[in-house]
Amino acid sequence: MTANSITHFRRRLRELYFGTSRPATRFQSMWLIFDIIVVVFFLTAPFVERGNAFLALDYTIAAVLALDLAARAWEFHDLKH
Repeated sequence: MTANSITHFRRRLRELYFGTSRPATRFQSMWLIFDIIVVVFFLTAPFVERGNAFLALDYTIAAVLALDLAARAWEFHDLKH
């Protein structure tokens, strides 16, 4: 990746997370829905049998949250701002 494409990607991430455009609103709405799913999952997890499907869903949620955290950290490349 060139420096220009990295800068463009960072701007795009910032727009998606904090913008008011239609794509940004959709992206933020999807994260809201995902957050609700995560809360429901963790509220019901103590009552669910711990089978393979449970572990797959648990690890998938963890991976998505890790990618989100990494994207936000990468987007904020300068922590002084």
